[in-house]
Amino acid sequence: MDAGGDTVGVEEEFVLVDPRSGTTAAAAPRVLDLRADEPGVMAGFLQFQVETATAVCRSLS
Repeated sequence: MDAGGDTVGVEEEFVLVDPRSGTTAAAAPRVLDLRADEPGVMAGFLQFQVETATAVCRSLS
């Protein structure tokens, strides 16, 4: 906690799957290319993961 008070942020991890087989799909690079202009969208640890994160927020609104 900093002198400015409590903060909060949200991070989500998405596993990308093939819609036909249901197995994981190494599609993260393609998804990231398609969403390059959206802040908060980033690569996950694996090629089939994409993450999103909010900025640091000082209120729940």
